[in-house]
Amino acid sequence: MRKYVLCLKVFGWVWIALVFSVVIASLQPFNLKNYFITLAVFAPAFGAFVLARSLERKNWGRDL
Repeated sequence: MRKYVLCLKVFGWVWIALVFSVVIASLQPFNLKNYFITLAVFAPAFGAFVLARSLERKNWGRDL
């Protein structure tokens, strides 16, 4: 289970570092439409972090 949590966290950080930064750079000027596009692009990374955290809490006290 520990490697799944680690993979989810790595995916989240890589997604933010690579994909999210490219999208932010390409969506200038920042307006309302681009704001929603940014949120949609950020969603997979946020979901990965939430899932990793819930897996950690579910197995709290046990060997992951």
